[in-house]
Amino acid sequence: MTTVKYLAEPDLDEALNFISSAVAQRDMIVMVVKCSIAYEGRGASRLGEGDRLVIVKPDG
Repeated sequence: MTTVKYLAEPDLDEALNFISSAVAQRDMIVMVVKCSIAYEGRGASRLGEGDRLVIVKPDG
């Protein structure tokens, strides 16, 4: 059975440690956050602050 770990309203250090550990273990990460986004690649884009669902998967 899969173990689910979670944080509720962590400070930045707690969030960094939690996410870093999950990435190192190749875990899937699902975050519900309020954030703004700035993207630069071949193009550039910005999203203002809003509620977002962010999913990080080990297979990309």
